[in-house]
Amino acid sequence: MPRKPITDSGKREEILSAALDLFLANGYEKTSIRMISQKIGCEVGLVYYYFKTKDDVFENALALYFTQTENELKALMETKETNVEKIIENFADYIKEKAENYRAAFSENAHITIRAAVREKITALSEAYLSDALTAAGKKDASVLAIFLAGGLCSAALRDDASYFETNGADTIRTAKALLGAETKENTGKKREIPSFLL
Repeated sequence: MPRKPITDSGKREEILSAALDLFLANGYEKTSIRMISQKIGCEVGLVYYYFKTKDDVFENALALYFTQTENELKALMETKETNVEKIIENFADYIKEKAENYRAAFSENAHITIRAAVREKITALSEAYLSDALTAAGKKDASVLAIFLAGGLCSAALRDDASYFETNGADTIRTAKALLGAETKENTGKKREIPSFLL
């Protein structure tokens, strides 16, 4: 019997979405093409119709993950927040939640090179978001500040060990606000101190 033509353009996206869920839940090694096909109720051959190899599926699933990350940051930008202290707080809340997702997906299940690439990409997307947000808030040198803020906050939050940010998160956020010159109840009228974890 001749193979029926595949005309459902949404099937590729469905495969990728299912694959991403499984890669995030199980990691690369513990996710098989068969598991992906079973998740969406199709034959294994359909996955191979759209993707050459498991690596191809994974690369495209990661691209979807980054697109979702970019969309999440765009949604954060749509709040049109102009208070720099609030920008940092909103971003810190976001990156903390993202870090939990990142650790569940990548810290034990992915090779160190994949983890490094994912961290780097999330940091780059965060840098772009912070640059836009700080520019909208009227901060001078917004793009330079964004490099430091994204690098620092992402590095602190996206560690494989969650305890670092749990222990030092408040100091990290306070340092980020100080870098922006945000006057908060904590630092108004006080001499700014260098957080102990930086000494």
